[in-house]
Amino acid sequence: MIQKPRMCIVGFGRMGKCCARYFSSGFDIEVISQRNIQAEAQERGAGQSKDPRRSLAQADYVFLAVPIEALDSWIARINEFTSPDCIVMDCCTVRQAANEKLSRLQRPHFGLPEIGTTELPVDGEPDPLVREFMEAQGCRLYRIEPEESGKPVSGIAHFIGMALDLNLTADERKELTGGKAGQFLLGLIEHLKTNSPSTYKETQLLDPRMSARRKEVIAWLDNLDEELDGGKFRFQPHPSDQWRE
Repeated sequence: MIQKPRMCIVGFGRMGKCCARYFSSGFDIEVISQRNIQAEAQERGAGQSKDPRRSLAQADYVFLAVPIEALDSWIARINEFTSPDCIVMDCCTVRQAANEKLSRLQRPHFGLPEIGTTELPVDGEPDPLVREFMEAQGCRLYRIEPEESGKPVSGIAHFIGMALDLNLTADERKELTGGKAGQFLLGLIEHLKTNSPSTYKETQLLDPRMSARRKEVIAWLDNLDEELDGGKFRFQPHPSDQWRE
């Protein structure tokens, strides 16, 4: 029987769980977590580490599914306890901030900001075995650069959703349930709660482009507000919905 390569997943939030389920068919997986997640790990084809140092020492791969602020301590442990040829992966969304910390890794490394779709971005040079495994699952990897040129579009939705969640009263939320537009806004708020809070925090605070992007969105709203106060309405509905005599 061919022994599967060993992967140690650090962290068992949304991405850690997704990683365990995704890689369990091709890797022998142990999860390092301070919580008792043995049952959850087993449901995803993994086990919980009883000795984190031993798990790191035996790992062929380490997958960091932790917030950027937790990277420093785990980088130190990986440098100390893993073998020199251990491959390290991470799933941080804000690549520039993550890579500044990960530059202190003394092991080969690449980033996988997403897992599980058919088109997956990869930051750095992916390990051949991982690439082969993922391509066998029907995934195509494509290279990205940290904080690619362009504007962080998804951060706009995060910003608007957080603003609504922080400011809508209970009565206002109840009123929004009465219409499709209101339900859409409530759906945006709820969507933010399906991911790790650190993802949105890092997107807003650590992506160097977001401060200017937020202010641009605010300027759009201010300009539209002024136009509407002045009786100017530029939005064009679908032609079939336009009133005609």
